[in-house]
Amino acid sequence: MHARTLADDVEFSFARSGGAGGQNVNKVNTKVDMRFDIAKADWIPDEVKDAIRQKEKNRFTKDGTLFLTSTRHRTQSQNLDDCLSKLQAMLDAGVEAVTPKEIDPETIKRVKAAIKAGNERRLDTKKKDAKKKTERRRKDFD
Repeated sequence: MHARTLADDVEFSFARSGGAGGQNVNKVNTKVDMRFDIAKADWIPDEVKDAIRQKEKNRFTKDGTLFLTSTRHRTQSQNLDDCLSKLQAMLDAGVEAVTPKEIDPETIKRVKAAIKAGNERRLDTKKKDAKKKTERRRKDFD
């Protein structure tokens, strides 16, 4: 991620945070609200944008801006870093969602062998059950 580009795309606002902190909570704006206009970030591929919109649809406003907030820490700078790390995690998840998974040929071979063995066990059990039932029917009562 490019820090310069990110600084242009992200808008921060600060407010008083609730929770623990004693009198400090009433005096200092430690809560961080971050808005990220994902549509203007031309450095993010469209597939990744779509994946993020799909996965985090409840965090988007009506105009398509991603809204994040942090009140986890008692300092503004830590909450700012927390918001940025949340955004980075979302971007990483979006990239991972659209990146094709590499399939190991040995894993494919092992899975196919397990499927084949399972089918053979199922068919053997089916044959045994059928044989058992046919033996019940063949009885002659002469």
